[in-house]
Amino acid sequence: MVLTLKIWKDRLGTIFQEMLYAKTRYSQIRYIGMENNGLEIVRANKSGTKVYQVNEENLQEKSNEPYYKEIEASVSRKVYLSDFSLSREFGQVVIPEELVLRAAMPIFEVKDKKFGFVIVNVDYTQIFNALNLILSKGTEYYIINHNKIIA
Repeated sequence: MVLTLKIWKDRLGTIFQEMLYAKTRYSQIRYIGMENNGLEIVRANKSGTKVYQVNEENLQEKSNEPYYKEIEASVSRKVYLSDFSLSREFGQVVIPEELVLRAAMPIFEVKDKKFGFVIVNVDYTQIFNALNLILSKGTEYYIINHNKIIA
């Protein structure tokens, strides 16, 4: 059986969509290539209860994103975890604001040649909103990354 690129992308998109249905905190799953300025190859989004695969004309280049640069420079084969940040589309913060942590796993074409990576946006907005409800008025909390930098 010949597996065309379109069939492969459709199948991967279906897998990503099913993962978004199954994992309530996942808001986006993408396969990003290392070529073509980090162009997204396949992307599925969740908006409320709607899950969909993004059309090819709406896929974005991500080579200027901090997470892309860190993954590209890394020689690790381990899961990459980003700092918390606001989700952005086409360079603009998504409204309503969505606080996300990105988890990515590099994909290798051959032994040491990185082809791309799968990256999942995990939405923490509801968790932090719930903290605001249970903490006393005037209580402050901080998110500190592994370098002790406040996010």
